[in-house]
Amino acid sequence: MIRDMDFESLCKYMAAFVPYDFNCNTSHRWMACCRTLLAARLLQTTEHSLSDIVLICGFHSKSHLIATFRRYFGTTPSCYRVMIKSKNHSEE
Repeated sequence: MIRDMDFESLCKYMAAFVPYDFNCNTSHRWMACCRTLLAARLLQTTEHSLSDIVLICGFHSKSHLIATFRRYFGTTPSCYRVMIKSKNHSEE
């Protein structure tokens, strides 16, 4: 179960899910990819605040999360959460 993994194990697990077009060609970018994917998953599946997600995912600050998330997903975490909830609601 994911919540029982330490961060290193989680990154190894998530490596299989990092999209090729995320351009994770350095260890720093790869780590940013993993953190951003984890943030996206938390935005989809929990009601954690953005401040909590910053801490859970290991970002330095809320602005760091927002900038990195925007780079990979093309939108802010808050807009992403609204978009996912809207999509899920329309599918019901």
